Amino acid sequence: MSENKIEKIMDRILHGLGVKNQSQLAQALGITPARISNAKARGEIPPEWLVKLASEKELNPNWILTGKEPMRIGIDEVFLGRVIHLVEEYLEEIKKDKTKKGDGWLPPEKKAKLVVILYSEYVVNQDKLDRNEIDHLIDLAMQYNR
Repeated sequence: MSENKIEKIMDRILHGLGVKNQSQLAQALGITPARISNAKARGEIPPEWLVKLASEKELNPNWILTGKEPMRIGIDEVFLGRVIHLVEEYLEEIKKDKTKKGDGWLPPEKKAKLVVILYSEYVVNQDKLDRNEIDHLIDLAMQYNR
């Protein structure tokens, strides 16, 4: 593995764990910083790290190695709940506000698809959940409902 590739992999692991440096990474993995330096020098990630990162930290091994989304495996139920709540809240606003287009109703399959799209779009950057962008996507979904 090239030095550039191992650096990219290490950067993804740091990002995925929300840590800033090798020392914090070693602590998160329960290993010594020297083991991280050795892995970088060899240019390979030990398979047991991938297993631990997947099983304990829910990081997708494919994302770690290639950068291909999704970053996480499994579902973040708390964030999924936030997305569902935002969709429901916005649909309720449409029902009450006669100046908005639509009746505030989406068939369950369209609502589910919308929630999946929003979840997938924002799960990586939960802190950047943009209400205006979400409103726009819901409006588009409602237009195709007519």
